[in-house]
Amino acid sequence: MTLPPARQASGTPTPKPGESLAGLLIQGNALLARKRTTEALRAYERATKLDPNNVLAWSNMSSVLTELKRDHEALLATEKALELDPNFAYAWNNKGNTLRLIGRYDEALQAVDRSLALVQRNAAAWTTKGEILNDQRRYGEALPYLETALTMDEQLLDAWRAKAAALRALGREAEAQEAERQTHALGG
Repeated sequence: MTLPPARQASGTPTPKPGESLAGLLIQGNALLARKRTTEALRAYERATKLDPNNVLAWSNMSSVLTELKRDHEALLATEKALELDPNFAYAWNNKGNTLRLIGRYDEALQAVDRSLALVQRNAAAWTTKGEILNDQRRYGEALPYLETALTMDEQLLDAWRAKAAALRALGREAEAQEAERQTHALGG
């Protein structure tokens, strides 16, 4: 994978002595959960230096790059993950989410469908599919995907937000308000 020149200029952090791949992945995940995305990115970058063939490091890095709105780099990282393992469902979902955020909805749906074909019990992919359909104003189609995601994980903030938006767009205000209450209860 070749990152754009601006990214190369900033350099990829070199792993510190004694750092392990597993430790960097755990650290990156913990930092991402606390919304410390720049630090999470550095951890995943160091992980790819330790093991350039680690699909999880590349996939997680793509998630962080998407969060940082570095979409081109996110797609490159996702492509690297999929090159390493074309059956890694979570990388397909990451690709779908990034494509959604840049408005490439047909490609996004294809990527998420590939993710779901590989792992059906993937609440994040069901959410992403619902979000894509919401973005296309296909609210009635989005709801079953979002509800499926929430049956798998009722703590999914993004699914509750998307469900509230779909319900409101469909004129189902009382249900939208209930979904928003769930969102607020989860800290959103």
